[in-house]
Amino acid sequence: MKNLNLSARLMIFFLLVGIIPFAISSIVSLTKSNNSLSDAAYGQLKGMRAVKKAQITQFFDERQGDMGVLLETVKSLKQEAGTKLESVQNNKKIAIELLINQWFMDIEAQQTRSIVTKGLSEYLNFLSLDIKSTEYNRYASIIDDFVRVNGYYDFFVVDLNGHIVYTQAKESDYNTNILTGKYKDSGLAKAVKSAMDSQSIAIEDFSPYAPSNGEAAAFIAAPILSKKKMKGIVALQISMEKIQKVMADRTGMGKTGESYLIGKHNDVISFRSNLVTMGGGKYKVGYDITKIAPQYILNLFAGQNDLDVFSDTKGNLTMTGYRALDIQGLNWGIVSKVNLEEVIAPKIKGDDKDYFANYIEKYGYYDLFLIHPKGKIFYTVTKEADYQTNMVNGKYADSGLGKLVRKILSTKSYGIADFAPYAASNGDPCGFIAQPIINNGKVEMIVALQLSLEAINTIMQQREGMGETGETYLVGSDKLMRSDSFLDPKGHSVKASFANPSTGNVDTEAAKLALSGKEDAKIITDYNGNPVLSAFTPLKVGDTIWALIAEIDESEAFAAVNSMKWMIMILSVVSIVAIIFVAWLIARSISKPINAITNGMSEGANQVASASSQVSSSSQSMAEGASEQAASIEETSSSMEEMSSMTRKNAENASHADNLMKEANGIVVSANESMGELTTSMEDISKASEETSKIIKTIDEIAFQTNLLALNAAVE
Repeated sequence: MKNLNLSARLMIFFLLVGIIPFAISSIVSLTKSNNSLSDAAYGQLKGMRAVKKAQITQFFDERQGDMGVLLETVKSLKQEAGTKLESVQNNKKIAIELLINQWFMDIEAQQTRSIVTKGLSEYLNFLSLDIKSTEYNRYASIIDDFVRVNGYYDFFVVDLNGHIVYTQAKESDYNTNILTGKYKDSGLAKAVKSAMDSQSIAIEDFSPYAPSNGEAAAFIAAPILSKKKMKGIVALQISMEKIQKVMADRTGMGKTGESYLIGKHNDVISFRSNLVTMGGGKYKVGYDITKIAPQYILNLFAGQNDLDVFSDTKGNLTMTGYRALDIQGLNWGIVSKVNLEEVIAPKIKGDDKDYFANYIEKYGYYDLFLIHPKGKIFYTVTKEADYQTNMVNGKYADSGLGKLVRKILSTKSYGIADFAPYAASNGDPCGFIAQPIINNGKVEMIVALQLSLEAINTIMQQREGMGETGETYLVGSDKLMRSDSFLDPKGHSVKASFANPSTGNVDTEAAKLALSGKEDAKIITDYNGNPVLSAFTPLKVGDTIWALIAEIDESEAFAAVNSMKWMIMILSVVSIVAIIFVAWLIARSISKPINAITNGMSEGANQVASASSQVSSSSQSMAEGASEQAASIEETSSSMEEMSSMTRKNAENASHADNLMKEANGIVVSANESMGELTTSMEDISKASEETSKIIKTIDEIAFQTNLLALNAAVE
């Protein structure tokens, strides 16, 4: 450092003064900027994570809300259908009871009519004489009109011995003994015998009657009374025409609705009206269903009246109302039913789609299911392979929907089934939500919705503010995708992930930590092997945990930080060059005048030293001359002593000037050490120069006086 010149020293000083503060401020700025930008990148990613978590949570909350509304809709539709069905059934019940009461009134009216009381003898005469009297023909005409108008199948007059003396239809039972003949076990025989024994009106339920081609027939019989004495029996064979007309009216019953009569006689359960909507004509009056009677018919004959959902003889779920008829002597009931699917999924007027088809389209579901408590799916919108199957014990019982149905039957509360391959939907991964309809503490029905991945992907693939490599996605507890990847839609879509778990899984640090319940943001390696900035959090979905992950490539996330580093580096280089240049200029501007002053001072010192030497030499010569003349000139001696004294003073002044030069050099060195002392040193140098000037002036005066003295001495 001592060997460096003033310019070099000044440049080093200025570089140190300029670069050190700049370096410190640059490092501080870079650190703060780096931290700030890193925090901003993490903050943005965490914000996106929070937004997506809130959106997915809201999505499932809304699904549960949708389910609640849907349940109320299904309840209302079911209640409305039940009310309508019950109203139709009550109307038909009243109509049938009135019709059967008319039977009793009609038979009662025949007990004392002349066509019966007086006609009895005419009928006997006709049989014995084989002739038709005018009176007989008149009676027969009246009977014909009665049967035709009132809709009966036949009209019988039986004597007290059981001999059929008159029938309007003249079938094979005519002129036979119904009590002892070949038809003694028929319904007519039982009605006649019961009326004779009780001497009151008797009715016999439907059973096959051979004379009428074996068709089921019912009979009502009453004693023929003449003067309050029984003369014989009058009987009516019931026609099905009026009954069928009442029961076949399907107004307000839709496509599958129907009401029918059922009866139990001698432990045999059979129809009392023909069925129209099922059986293809098989289920007619008298058809025996004792062994296949559904539960609601068994309930009916056990004395119950109800409106509920049941399976019919074909296994179809129906809304069924059943009530006993109030008929003396008959154990009959009326049943009204309609397929549950039809009443709960009504078609919208002017639209080919039903209510639920429009519902799933509007709210973004894949399918909607209505499920019986015993597990049978009786309605779906899409009618895939699971339609009409049983989710409790059928072929899809082990599917996500099957497990969910069994769980809900147990818990009787809302539930979610996580995404898993579902065979009925081509093996695609499917998720489900479901909730039961509870009535009096019992599960009445289960409503289920098949979730659409499209709705979840719509949320997760909203990428505003995510740059080119940012994405958010969901990972299930099995480490498979629950939303499609934006960066790798081919290998890490939900479908691809389940189809090939070995390559489609997400076994990353972020997924593991999130699935273990931890929330954090850090740099990890993603499923593609790239370093990424990852913000992850656990997400509770039903009874399982999903991982919600927001990621962006590290290079993109910290691009601003890297740009800042390069900018500061470039700025540093430029600043250092500028500082060096400015330092060179300043050092040059300072060192040049100082060097000039120093050089001038050195030259002045040399001149002073030379003058002093000359003065000393002259003084020596004068001293020698004075010594030679001392003896003779005393005044000269005195003058020489004074001159010698002044010469010594001049030497001292010269020594003092030399010291001042050394001080000047010290001042220059001091200026190198501190610019702040430079000004002071310059002032000291200026003062020293003034003193030197005075000394030189004094020396000049002394030399002048010495010359005068020498001249005087020479003169003397």
